[in-house]
Amino acid sequence: MYNNLCLNPGQFLFKKCPLKKPTKCDPKDLDTFLKEQLKEKDSVFSKQLDLFYIRLVQWIVKMNSDQMQDVKLPDRERSFNTEFLKSRANLIIAGLDLATELKRNVKTLILMYQICGKQP
Repeated sequence: MYNNLCLNPGQFLFKKCPLKKPTKCDPKDLDTFLKEQLKEKDSVFSKQLDLFYIRLVQWIVKMNSDQMQDVKLPDRERSFNTEFLKSRANLIIAGLDLATELKRNVKTLILMYQICGKQP
């Protein structure tokens, strides 16, 4: 009885969720699946770039808006400066997220072309 209570984590996981169960989500033919995915991603890539461009323009407009101007006047409240910095930081983070998302989409498409052995 003591041996049953003292399972190490690996044995416990092996008993509860063994790794040898067949998965139903794997594609039957990986090469065919990748080629289909490449066709799909390639067909929507130009539309995605257009959407990224629109989002980038919106981000630039927000960054350059009059509300985001850092005017240093002596009568400005400290809370205004704090809100300005918070807004600016959030916009910078949103810009970095946008750039990361764009990079991932481009990189995924390039890697899929390489894997499938095709030219863009």
